[in-house]
Amino acid sequence: MRARLFLLAAVLAVVAACKVQSSTGPEASGSSPEPTGSLETTAETETETETEPEPEPTAEPEPTPTPVPICAPVPDEVLALTGIIEGPLFTVPSSRAQLAPSAAPTLDAIATVLLRYPSISFEIRAHQDSKSAEEYRYRAHRPTQRQAAVVREYLIARGVAPERLVAKGYGEEAPLAPNDTAEGRALNRRVELVLVRSADCPRVDGG
Repeated sequence: MRARLFLLAAVLAVVAACKVQSSTGPEASGSSPEPTGSLETTAETETETETEPEPEPTAEPEPTPTPVPICAPVPDEVLALTGIIEGPLFTVPSSRAQLAPSAAPTLDAIATVLLRYPSISFEIRAHQDSKSAEEYRYRAHRPTQRQAAVVREYLIARGVAPERLVAKGYGEEAPLAPNDTAEGRALNRRVELVLVRSADCPRVDGG
């Protein structure tokens, strides 16, 4: 009887040991197997296959054309303006640069022609005789500069674009006649219109 009890106890001990060993196996531990490198490899493959969008082509700026002087024929009515503006244009003394009422029709006619040709520019040149210049000594150019400026302002007031007109006083530098006679001095006191053209264009009358 005692021998059977020892045998039964031994069997139970073996069974218990088997249960403990089976409970400590990989399935009972509850730990999941470590991830393999397959997912990382897949992610890298997907990243490599993604292509960045190509940048849109940038339009190249068009080259700026080199300006070419236009030496078109000058209309006859414009050529008729070049030279001395018939006067008298100013009240006496002319050094005050006050336009005479009689100058209005002449200057209005000039403005009318200039408005018909907006691409043409003029320089307004005012001159005086040597006797008048002596009265101003070192300021000899000032009266003629004022005279040219007054004519320019009048034409601008009639609608001519300011950038088309240049006013310049020359004092006594460019006489047309000797200053020793009243007639010669009268010729030298004058205002001229000179057509402004490119240096590459041929000279025209009054230039």
